Amino acid sequence: MILEKNDFSLLVILTGSLGDLIRGLVITAYIKEKYPKCKISWLVENSLKDIVALDKNIDDVIIFKKKDKLKGFLDTIKILRSKKFDIAFDMQRILKSGIFSIFSEAPIRVGFSKKDSKEFNFLFNNHFIDYYPKDTPKIKQYLAFLKFLNLDIDDEKENLIFAFTHGALLKEEFENSLKNKECIGIVLGSQWKSKNYEVKNYNTLIKKLLDENQNLNFVLIGTKGQAYLAKEIKDSLKNDSTKIIDLCGKTTLTDLVAIFKELKFGVGPDSGAGHLFGALEVPYISLFGPTIIKRVAPYKMEHLALQLKLPCIPCYKKNCPLKHNNCMKNLTPDMILDKIKEYKLI
Repeated sequence: MILEKNDFSLLVILTGSLGDLIRGLVITAYIKEKYPKCKISWLVENSLKDIVALDKNIDDVIIFKKKDKLKGFLDTIKILRSKKFDIAFDMQRILKSGIFSIFSEAPIRVGFSKKDSKEFNFLFNNHFIDYYPKDTPKIKQYLAFLKFLNLDIDDEKENLIFAFTHGALLKEEFENSLKNKECIGIVLGSQWKSKNYEVKNYNTLIKKLLDENQNLNFVLIGTKGQAYLAKEIKDSLKNDSTKIIDLCGKTTLTDLVAIFKELKFGVGPDSGAGHLFGALEVPYISLFGPTIIKRVAPYKMEHLALQLKLPCIPCYKKNCPLKHNNCMKNLTPDMILDKIKEYKLI
């Protein structure tokens, strides 16, 4: 324990991405359980603030307006300097988060190990979690920050608590579409082009699943920019198009928390949506290409992940350096169907 009082003020810096944020939020319930008088502030990007706001353990959501560029950066520093933090957890390990950490003026600033930090982040912090090998699950690293509050949580021995998952209600418009139906979530993409699964393969998978069970319905999850993919899927199914519930660009992050609870399981790439399934304990079949299952599979969903054995894996590139994207292209619908049957998901 490096603090001498129980009513301390803690700043957590983890502004994004969605997957990292969801896994990072696992720490709040444990802190509040042991230190109910402490104040937890969380610094997050504007686009992800709704997820953080669902967590009732967090007392103050500080918004970083990334789109405002330099102004947003300076405004955030001004806000941080106006508050009195006893400790800062820099859980993002990059230059930007390091600057936020030092300008928080917290006397105790905890960051990643020097060997595991990026962009000289370690220069801005004065305490560090242990170094973990590159294939260590990220969630284990986030839990390591709790050791500085005299908390030791073993993710392999207990079910972790994701408090934010209890705070969302299903809107009536979605309730009418989802309630009393057997629905499967299809995540249409990620922020990396190299992680995306081809629409024609989703089409084939849906047809095969309908051959197994005509009562199934499919909820398409994506952004407005992916709406054309949803249309392609719906058009290809013709007589079965009524089985498609297209929610691309129609949901907030809070909506997704409520919607995913209604689904039998989900299928899609290594993405933030996959980690939301994991936090909600809803099965998610992750289709892995350029990243490592062991490090970034959704919580307790490693057994449902699929990945080919190719010499170029992992490359960690947002675009396939070999221009063929075979790591995703050659994951067949039959492989996914076999996984679904193996774990009796339908």
